[in-house]
Amino acid sequence: MVAVITTGQNPGKAVCYNERKVEKGVAFALLAMNYPGDIDELTLRQKILRLENLGCLNPRVSMRCLHITLSFDMLERLEQSTMAVLATDYMRRIGFGNQPYLVYEHRDTPHPHLHIVTTPVDRDGMRIPINDLVRVESRQVTEAMEVFYNLRKTYPVYGGVIYAYDPIDHGRNLLEEAFVPFISLDEALSPAMTRVLDKVLTDYRFTNLEEFNALLSPFRLRATRGGPTSMTYEHHGLIYQALDEEGRPKRCYIKASHLPGKPTLFYLEERFEQHRPEQAAYAVRIRNLVDWSLVEEGPLSLPVLYRNLESAGVQTIWAHPKNVMVPSVVYIDHQTHWAFGGVALGEPYSAPGLMRRCHLDLKDLEQSLTQLEEQDRHTPGDTEQYWYRGFSQ
Repeated sequence: MVAVITTGQNPGKAVCYNERKVEKGVAFALLAMNYPGDIDELTLRQKILRLENLGCLNPRVSMRCLHITLSFDMLERLEQSTMAVLATDYMRRIGFGNQPYLVYEHRDTPHPHLHIVTTPVDRDGMRIPINDLVRVESRQVTEAMEVFYNLRKTYPVYGGVIYAYDPIDHGRNLLEEAFVPFISLDEALSPAMTRVLDKVLTDYRFTNLEEFNALLSPFRLRATRGGPTSMTYEHHGLIYQALDEEGRPKRCYIKASHLPGKPTLFYLEERFEQHRPEQAAYAVRIRNLVDWSLVEEGPLSLPVLYRNLESAGVQTIWAHPKNVMVPSVVYIDHQTHWAFGGVALGEPYSAPGLMRRCHLDLKDLEQSLTQLEEQDRHTPGDTEQYWYRGFSQ
């Protein structure tokens, strides 16, 4: 049993995210605790207002939403009644038993998991501390519950075992309907960027700006601080910039502080710190998949590596910025919803490490990536929403 806790400014966004999953038939509204009725009796407005009204009792609290994911081993066969008990007991043990919260069962991944939405502001307007909860208490609670309920001991990488996932359509889990071709008008850019950022910030975890940009690249979007001598960089600012089909930046951009939710650099850095303690455990799965390809296929080649990673729900994003001698690579794991830069995984899994293991120079690498991109462009049924693998300029 693994718990991943993220915070946000608006509980309504988290509720709407889960409700959209319910509408698509990949989630089930399971439980509404400390609400005036059962979850199937409540309207969307009632679900949101109960949390927002509590959050407004303490205007000093900016992060008024707690979004918790409880994941279980793939081999667990849990009834909905059991999952409801587990969610209720977990919330009680972490000190949120008296808070209003909504529980959703998601069925869009091979492993059973729950999403819980609540607020850290209680009925007296007091803020419930969450720093220790994120760092220590939650893990102690999940380990104790595994013993108490006789659950299979679950690690963030599913016990370090590589499971034979069914092949997935590699970009669709992230892209879905949020993909919007950007145009040069700010009036159109702002809602398009907001949809993309809502999805990425809600669904995925990352520990630096490189990993975050790898998640944004399929949407032709990039977060940048500007050049080292720019005013944006000097003032610790951030802008979101639209990209063309080749990954080159357009001249249209929007300041982070002007977007809903204000996904500024300060906000992202807080997310980096929240996610960093958990990343190492999830990274084991990526290393295993790369090494497994080497063991199974002999000398590693990029086509073999791509095929094996994609079949396990992992995508690779390459970048080669100007004035940088070597490229970089980021792995996007759509099964665990994590992004990993080469630094996080170690030298053998970085771009130079993969080039060395595949016996490629920079020219060979660029040719291989170009060929793979062309294959994606001409794959039947995937002519519009292919996953960009090319070099960014």
